[in-house]
Amino acid sequence: MGKLFQLGKDEIRKPAHTLAKRTRHFIQKKTSTFTQQAYHFQHPQRPASFYQSLFSTSTSSIQPPASLNKEEEEAYATFRQAYTQFLTIHQLFEEPRSWKEAFLTHHDLPLSLNACQLQFQELVYEVIRTEKTYVHDLTLAYKIFAEDALTWSELPQPLKLIFDNLLQIIRLHLGLLDVKARQEAQQPILRTIADLFLSYTPRFLHYYSAYFVHFETANDVVVSSMAASDPLGVYLKARSAWAECRNLTLQSFLLKPVQRLMKYPLFFKSLSDVLPTHDPDRINHLRTLHELKTVIHQIEVDKKNHEDFRKLDDLASRISGFPGELAQKHRRLVYEGPLTLLPLTSLQRSITKDALGSQHYAYLPIKETPKLTRSFSASSLSSSSHHASSKEKLYVFLFNDMILCTKIRSKPRSLGKEIKPGTTYGPTPNTLFKLTQPPGKVTFVDRAVCRYAANDHAFHRRVHPTLEEHPNQFICSIASPHITTYHFETTQDQDQDDQKSQWCDALTSVLELHTKAWHLSGTTAAKSPSNITTTLPFDPLSWAHKPLPPLLPSSSSSITSSDSLQFTTAASSPILF
Repeated sequence: MGKLFQLGKDEIRKPAHTLAKRTRHFIQKKTSTFTQQAYHFQHPQRPASFYQSLFSTSTSSIQPPASLNKEEEEAYATFRQAYTQFLTIHQLFEEPRSWKEAFLTHHDLPLSLNACQLQFQELVYEVIRTEKTYVHDLTLAYKIFAEDALTWSELPQPLKLIFDNLLQIIRLHLGLLDVKARQEAQQPILRTIADLFLSYTPRFLHYYSAYFVHFETANDVVVSSMAASDPLGVYLKARSAWAECRNLTLQSFLLKPVQRLMKYPLFFKSLSDVLPTHDPDRINHLRTLHELKTVIHQIEVDKKNHEDFRKLDDLASRISGFPGELAQKHRRLVYEGPLTLLPLTSLQRSITKDALGSQHYAYLPIKETPKLTRSFSASSLSSSSHHASSKEKLYVFLFNDMILCTKIRSKPRSLGKEIKPGTTYGPTPNTLFKLTQPPGKVTFVDRAVCRYAANDHAFHRRVHPTLEEHPNQFICSIASPHITTYHFETTQDQDQDDQKSQWCDALTSVLELHTKAWHLSGTTAAKSPSNITTTLPFDPLSWAHKPLPPLLPSSSSSITSSDSLQFTTAASSPILF
């Protein structure tokens, strides 16, 4: 391509059609084999074997017959003719870069416009001029890269979807170019363009939302193919060498809809700022600005929901033992991370009274496990499956409608390709999980787990113990379907501050939703008349500073944490904590 840009002054002075002819001849002779195979508008239909050869496993076998050379030259000539017709029909030729330049070329008499009015006309002119350039670039991208590729059966699905969306966006903006007809009818002064853009705003949401959803995946396919120089990558590189691409790759063209959509609010913000405050046209421009911002926000929400659903679908393939369908449209991950399950027998709940007679409680460590004879209505992770004195490493997923307790499996999954960080759930993309108990609902959260102060003397601890909140431990009750109480401990990670608060805040945020869903699910514990559930305060985390509701008909001031499970009284009426 160096020769193409080494034209001397004598060459530049030659007529434009001569230079165009020589440039076209140079491109046809010097570009790669794939460039000579490229053709665009109104080309004759290729046999299926031609497209299959482009995606054969061996790139060395992709050599077109020599008889195609002349056909390719004819195809390029056809493209040039169709391309010129397209520019003429939609009036997409190069225009002056400012309203003032365009006005002076058509009008000799100056207009009495103030500075704000002149600026408004310049801004409107810029919107229309860049809109034409935008449509021109998208059309080139579709005709050069997409039109032929869409006929290939082996074309990756993300690229097929993005190419289909690209065609819809082109049709949308070709209709939006009616603003150009208004400009010509009202020139040199154009009063407003807000009404026209406002009428197209609902269609922006429909077409651009689908484009944004598939953009990153399609871009990853393009990048990986070009880096690997596979047949698709070779094809895309060759098409990028066409002079009409102006040395832009397919990635650059695919990025243009994203960039353009984000510019519309800036355009209408600038237009509304230069109009007088009480001008009716300013109200219309502000309304269009608001609608565009709303559309962009909804597009971002749709994109995030799609990514979350894709992550859920990926997670479902990595968790063994999950009943039902994990990936559902309404399901959202609230929090995830490692937790250590501690034995409940290491705690006792101590109740005290202050000077005003109010009761307070806290979970305190004990040295020995109390011997209690209780019958439980629920099985716990710390029961028959492992010893009560053991600790268990879990990885917990908290969703808006359930909580999953899993174990990380020792064998990771094998990945055929590299996955970008942040595109999957779990500590790593290749981590596999095993469900340790059925999915459950959070019914109780309490961070009031205390420990004796480290600087407290042993004798002073026995007489007047000094307590402090444990920085890593908290209590959580889960119904799956019966209530089970867990004593969790967060990991001490220097990269994440106060994980206990983050976990407790996340659990509390879904507590009401989980509790309602559990009662509406028709569980035995929720509907049996023999079961009595204590009425919890609105905020369970505030219990440490409020009177304790009656739990047991006992006057003991020290109740072990086993009492926080379900007890069976003499009348066989279990009381739930």
